[in-house]
Amino acid sequence: MSVLVRLVHAVTQVPRAPMRQILLYYLVLGGLGVLLVRFLPDVAGSLFGTGGGVAPQGTGLRIPLGLPVAMLGALVLAVPVSWGYMSIRESEGFDQSVVQTIVSLPLVVAAIMLVIQHSLALAFALAGVAAAVRFRNTLKDIGDATFVFLALGIGIAAGVGALGSAAVISMVFTVASVVLWRCDFGHCPTPNVRTVAGKPAGRRGILDIVLHDLGAQGRIERVLDHEVRKWRLVETIPSPGGTVTLRYQVRLRKRTPAALLFDHLRTSADGAVRDAHFEARRVRSSG
Repeated sequence: MSVLVRLVHAVTQVPRAPMRQILLYYLVLGGLGVLLVRFLPDVAGSLFGTGGGVAPQGTGLRIPLGLPVAMLGALVLAVPVSWGYMSIRESEGFDQSVVQTIVSLPLVVAAIMLVIQHSLALAFALAGVAAAVRFRNTLKDIGDATFVFLALGIGIAAGVGALGSAAVISMVFTVASVVLWRCDFGHCPTPNVRTVAGKPAGRRGILDIVLHDLGAQGRIERVLDHEVRKWRLVETIPSPGGTVTLRYQVRLRKRTPAALLFDHLRTSADGAVRDAHFEARRVRSSG
Protein backbone atom coordinates (compact mmCIF):
# COMPACT_ATOMS: atom_id res chain seq x y z
CA MET A 1 0.00 0.00 0.00
CA SER A 2 2.84 2.36 0.85
CA VAL A 3 4.40 1.69 -2.57
CA LEU A 4 1.13 2.67 -4.24
CA VAL A 5 0.92 5.87 -2.16
CA ARG A 6 4.47 6.82 -3.13
CA LEU A 7 3.71 6.11 -6.78
CA VAL A 8 0.60 8.32 -6.73
CA HIS A 9 2.59 11.05 -4.97
CA ALA A 10 5.35 10.87 -7.59
CA VAL A 11 2.85 11.12 -10.43
CA THR A 12 0.78 13.99 -9.04
CA GLN A 13 3.45 16.24 -7.51
CA VAL A 14 5.94 18.64 -9.09
CA PRO A 15 8.99 16.51 -10.00
CA ARG A 16 12.22 17.45 -8.24
CA ALA A 17 14.30 16.23 -11.18
CA PRO A 18 11.90 16.84 -14.10
CA MET A 19 14.17 15.99 -17.01
CA ARG A 20 15.33 12.71 -15.50
CA GLN A 21 11.79 11.70 -14.50
CA ILE A 22 10.30 12.60 -17.89
CA LEU A 23 13.01 10.80 -19.90
CA LEU A 24 12.72 7.71 -17.69
CA TYR A 25 8.93 7.71 -18.17
CA TYR A 26 9.21 7.85 -21.96
CA LEU A 27 11.94 5.21 -21.90
CA VAL A 28 9.64 2.82 -20.03
CA LEU A 29 6.79 3.56 -22.46
CA GLY A 30 9.13 2.95 -25.39
CA GLY A 31 10.19 -0.39 -23.92
CA LEU A 32 6.57 -1.44 -23.50
CA GLY A 33 5.88 -0.42 -27.09
CA VAL A 34 8.79 -2.53 -28.37
CA LEU A 35 7.53 -5.56 -26.43
CA LEU A 36 4.04 -5.03 -27.81
CA VAL A 37 5.31 -4.86 -31.39
CA ARG A 38 7.40 -7.99 -30.88
CA PHE A 39 4.88 -10.24 -29.20
CA LEU A 40 1.49 -8.77 -30.24
CA PRO A 41 2.06 -7.26 -33.72
CA ASP A 42 -1.64 -7.20 -34.64
CA VAL A 43 -2.57 -5.26 -31.52
CA ALA A 44 0.43 -2.95 -31.97
CA GLY A 45 -0.60 -2.26 -35.57
CA SER A 46 -4.05 -1.14 -34.50
CA LEU A 47 -2.68 1.00 -31.68
CA PHE A 48 0.24 2.70 -33.40
CA GLY A 49 -1.02 2.81 -36.94
CA THR A 50 -2.35 5.95 -38.57
CA GLY A 51 -5.74 4.59 -39.50
CA GLY A 52 -7.22 4.01 -36.10
CA GLY A 53 -8.40 0.50 -36.83
CA VAL A 54 -8.58 -2.33 -39.34
CA ALA A 55 -11.06 -2.72 -42.15
CA PRO A 56 -12.65 -6.14 -42.59
CA GLN A 57 -12.54 -7.49 -46.14
CA GLY A 58 -15.68 -7.02 -48.13
CA THR A 59 -17.03 -4.10 -46.05
CA GLY A 60 -16.65 -0.37 -46.12
CA LEU A 61 -16.83 -0.15 -42.38
CA ARG A 62 -13.88 0.32 -40.05
CA ILE A 63 -13.44 -1.15 -36.61
CA PRO A 64 -12.39 1.85 -34.51
CA LEU A 65 -9.83 1.69 -31.73
CA GLY A 66 -11.47 0.67 -28.46
CA LEU A 67 -12.70 3.61 -26.43
CA PRO A 68 -10.99 2.55 -23.17
CA VAL A 69 -7.68 1.96 -24.95
CA ALA A 70 -7.78 5.35 -26.68
CA MET A 71 -8.63 7.20 -23.48
CA LEU A 72 -6.02 5.32 -21.45
CA GLY A 73 -3.38 6.03 -24.10
CA ALA A 74 -4.28 9.73 -24.06
CA LEU A 75 -4.01 9.79 -20.27
CA VAL A 76 -0.62 8.04 -20.23
CA LEU A 77 0.80 10.50 -22.76
CA ALA A 78 -0.66 13.57 -21.03
CA VAL A 79 0.87 12.87 -17.60
CA PRO A 80 4.49 13.79 -18.52
CA VAL A 81 3.21 16.94 -20.22
CA SER A 82 1.67 18.00 -16.90
CA TRP A 83 5.02 17.34 -15.17
CA GLY A 84 6.76 19.63 -17.63
CA TYR A 85 4.15 22.34 -17.15
CA MET A 86 4.31 22.21 -13.34
CA SER A 87 8.12 22.32 -13.34
CA ILE A 88 8.27 25.30 -15.69
CA ARG A 89 5.59 27.28 -13.86
CA GLU A 90 6.52 26.32 -10.29
CA SER A 91 8.50 29.45 -9.41
CA GLU A 92 5.80 31.77 -10.79
CA GLY A 93 2.90 29.78 -9.39
CA PHE A 94 0.56 27.81 -11.62
CA ASP A 95 -3.17 27.32 -11.84
CA GLN A 96 -4.17 23.83 -10.67
CA SER A 97 -7.12 23.88 -13.04
CA VAL A 98 -4.72 24.19 -16.00
CA VAL A 99 -2.79 21.12 -14.78
CA GLN A 100 -6.00 19.13 -14.48
CA THR A 101 -7.11 20.35 -17.91
CA ILE A 102 -3.84 19.15 -19.49
CA VAL A 103 -4.47 15.67 -18.09
CA SER A 104 -8.24 15.39 -18.61
CA LEU A 105 -8.73 17.20 -21.93
CA PRO A 106 -7.05 14.49 -24.07
CA LEU A 107 -9.40 11.86 -22.61
CA VAL A 108 -12.48 13.89 -23.54
CA VAL A 109 -11.21 14.75 -27.01
CA ALA A 110 -10.22 11.13 -27.74
CA ALA A 111 -13.69 9.94 -26.74
CA ILE A 112 -15.40 12.61 -28.88
CA MET A 113 -13.21 11.76 -31.88
CA LEU A 114 -14.27 8.12 -31.62
CA VAL A 115 -17.96 9.05 -31.36
CA ILE A 116 -18.02 11.33 -34.41
CA GLN A 117 -15.61 9.25 -36.51
CA HIS A 118 -16.90 8.79 -40.08
CA SER A 119 -20.13 10.66 -39.27
CA LEU A 120 -20.56 14.08 -40.84
CA ALA A 121 -23.92 14.54 -39.11
CA LEU A 122 -22.42 13.96 -35.68
CA ALA A 123 -19.58 16.36 -36.46
CA PHE A 124 -22.04 19.14 -37.33
CA ALA A 125 -24.09 18.35 -34.23
CA LEU A 126 -20.99 18.63 -32.07
CA ALA A 127 -20.14 21.98 -33.63
CA GLY A 128 -23.63 23.21 -32.81
CA VAL A 129 -23.38 22.09 -29.20
CA ALA A 130 -19.96 23.73 -28.84
CA ALA A 131 -21.39 27.00 -30.22
CA ALA A 132 -24.30 26.88 -27.78
CA VAL A 133 -22.20 26.14 -24.71
CA ARG A 134 -19.81 29.01 -24.04
CA PHE A 135 -16.74 28.53 -21.90
CA ARG A 136 -15.32 31.69 -20.37
CA ASN A 137 -11.80 31.28 -19.05
CA THR A 138 -8.81 33.49 -19.74
CA LEU A 139 -5.36 31.92 -19.48
CA LYS A 140 -2.87 34.28 -17.88
CA ASP A 141 0.07 33.19 -20.03
CA ILE A 142 0.41 32.26 -23.68
CA GLY A 143 2.55 29.31 -22.55
CA ASP A 144 -0.48 27.87 -20.74
CA ALA A 145 -2.46 28.02 -23.97
CA THR A 146 0.35 26.15 -25.75
CA PHE A 147 0.17 23.28 -23.23
CA VAL A 148 -3.62 23.12 -23.51
CA PHE A 149 -3.35 23.10 -27.31
CA LEU A 150 -0.88 20.22 -27.08
CA ALA A 151 -3.31 18.29 -24.85
CA LEU A 152 -5.94 18.82 -27.54
CA GLY A 153 -3.57 17.42 -30.18
CA ILE A 154 -2.80 14.34 -28.07
CA GLY A 155 -6.51 13.66 -27.67
CA ILE A 156 -7.16 13.99 -31.41
CA ALA A 157 -4.28 11.64 -32.28
CA ALA A 158 -5.42 9.08 -29.71
CA GLY A 159 -8.99 9.30 -30.95
CA VAL A 160 -8.04 8.44 -34.54
CA GLY A 161 -5.81 5.57 -33.42
CA ALA A 162 -2.47 7.29 -34.04
CA LEU A 163 -1.06 6.68 -30.57
CA GLY A 164 2.45 6.44 -32.02
CA SER A 165 2.14 9.96 -33.41
CA ALA A 166 0.65 11.14 -30.11
CA ALA A 167 3.61 9.69 -28.24
CA VAL A 168 6.11 11.47 -30.49
CA ILE A 169 4.23 14.77 -30.16
CA SER A 170 4.05 14.43 -26.37
CA MET A 171 7.72 13.50 -25.95
CA VAL A 172 9.25 16.04 -28.32
CA PHE A 173 7.18 18.95 -27.00
CA THR A 174 7.68 18.12 -23.32
CA VAL A 175 11.42 17.51 -23.56
CA ALA A 176 11.95 20.61 -25.71
CA SER A 177 9.94 22.78 -23.29
CA VAL A 178 11.87 21.58 -20.24
CA VAL A 179 15.24 22.02 -22.02
CA LEU A 180 14.36 25.57 -23.06
CA TRP A 181 13.29 26.35 -19.49
CA ARG A 182 16.42 24.85 -17.93
CA CYS A 183 18.65 26.75 -20.37
CA ASP A 184 16.72 29.99 -19.72
CA PHE A 185 16.44 30.27 -23.50
CA GLY A 186 15.64 33.73 -24.82
CA HIS A 187 16.36 35.51 -21.54
CA CYS A 188 17.58 39.06 -22.00
CA PRO A 189 19.53 40.17 -18.91
CA THR A 190 19.67 43.87 -19.74
CA PRO A 191 16.22 44.93 -18.43
CA ASN A 192 16.81 43.01 -15.19
CA VAL A 193 20.15 44.64 -14.34
CA ARG A 194 19.37 47.60 -12.09
CA THR A 195 22.67 48.64 -10.61
CA VAL A 196 21.70 51.44 -8.28
CA ALA A 197 24.26 52.52 -5.67
CA GLY A 198 23.61 50.92 -2.30
CA LYS A 199 21.03 48.49 -3.71
CA PRO A 200 21.40 44.70 -3.97
CA ALA A 201 22.23 43.23 -7.37
CA GLY A 202 19.44 40.68 -7.15
CA ARG A 203 20.38 37.06 -7.81
CA ARG A 204 24.09 36.99 -6.94
CA GLY A 205 25.12 36.92 -3.30
CA ILE A 206 25.97 35.00 -0.15
CA LEU A 207 23.82 32.14 1.11
CA ASP A 208 24.19 31.14 4.77
CA ILE A 209 22.65 27.82 5.84
CA VAL A 210 22.60 26.93 9.55
CA LEU A 211 22.54 23.16 10.15
CA HIS A 212 21.91 21.05 13.21
CA ASP A 213 23.86 18.21 11.59
CA LEU A 214 26.82 18.65 9.25
CA GLY A 215 25.97 15.25 7.77
CA ALA A 216 23.21 16.96 5.79
CA GLN A 217 25.74 18.92 3.75
CA GLY A 218 25.60 16.43 0.86
CA ARG A 219 21.83 16.73 0.58
CA ILE A 220 22.10 20.51 0.74
CA GLU A 221 24.58 20.62 -2.11
CA ARG A 222 22.49 18.27 -4.26
CA VAL A 223 19.64 20.78 -3.93
CA LEU A 224 22.01 23.58 -4.92
CA ASP A 225 23.14 21.60 -7.98
CA HIS A 226 19.55 21.53 -9.15
CA GLU A 227 18.11 24.83 -7.95
CA VAL A 228 20.86 27.47 -8.41
CA ARG A 229 22.85 28.39 -11.49
CA LYS A 230 26.25 28.49 -9.77
CA TRP A 231 27.48 27.88 -6.24
CA ARG A 232 30.75 27.65 -4.32
CA LEU A 233 31.38 26.79 -0.68
CA VAL A 234 33.20 29.75 0.87
CA GLU A 235 33.63 28.58 4.47
CA THR A 236 32.25 26.40 7.23
CA ILE A 237 31.57 28.25 10.49
CA PRO A 238 31.03 26.20 13.67
CA SER A 239 28.88 27.68 16.44
CA PRO A 240 29.05 27.11 20.23
CA GLY A 241 25.49 25.77 20.30
CA GLY A 242 26.44 22.74 18.23
CA THR A 243 25.18 24.12 14.93
CA VAL A 244 27.33 24.83 11.91
CA THR A 245 26.91 27.49 9.24
CA LEU A 246 27.70 26.70 5.61
CA ARG A 247 28.45 29.87 3.67
CA TYR A 248 28.06 29.67 -0.11
CA GLN A 249 28.60 32.14 -2.88
CA VAL A 250 25.65 31.56 -5.22
CA ARG A 251 23.88 32.83 -8.27
CA LEU A 252 20.16 32.15 -8.07
CA ARG A 253 18.08 31.08 -11.04
CA LYS A 254 15.29 33.35 -12.13
CA ARG A 255 12.80 30.49 -11.69
CA THR A 256 13.96 29.83 -8.10
CA PRO A 257 13.72 32.87 -5.80
CA ALA A 258 15.37 32.71 -2.38
CA ALA A 259 12.14 31.87 -0.53
CA LEU A 260 11.46 28.88 -2.77
CA LEU A 261 15.08 27.74 -2.44
CA PHE A 262 14.77 27.81 1.36
CA ASP A 263 11.66 25.59 1.18
CA HIS A 264 13.48 23.05 -0.99
CA LEU A 265 16.48 23.05 1.36
CA ARG A 266 14.35 22.42 4.44
CA THR A 267 12.37 19.68 2.70
CA SER A 268 15.43 17.85 1.41
CA ALA A 269 17.41 18.08 4.65
CA ASP A 270 14.72 16.37 6.78
CA GLY A 271 14.78 18.95 9.57
CA ALA A 272 18.56 19.46 9.61
CA VAL A 273 18.25 23.09 8.42
CA ARG A 274 17.78 25.45 11.33
CA ASP A 275 17.91 28.70 9.37
CA ALA A 276 18.82 30.04 5.94
CA HIS A 277 19.62 33.55 4.79
CA PHE A 278 20.47 35.05 1.41
CA GLU A 279 22.19 38.42 1.11
CA ALA A 280 22.43 39.87 -2.37
CA ARG A 281 25.84 41.17 -3.34
CA ARG A 282 26.11 44.93 -3.61
CA VAL A 283 27.42 46.40 -6.84
CA ARG A 284 28.65 49.75 -8.01
CA SER A 285 26.37 52.28 -9.54
CA SER A 286 26.07 52.08 -13.34
CA GLY A 287 25.68 55.81 -13.62
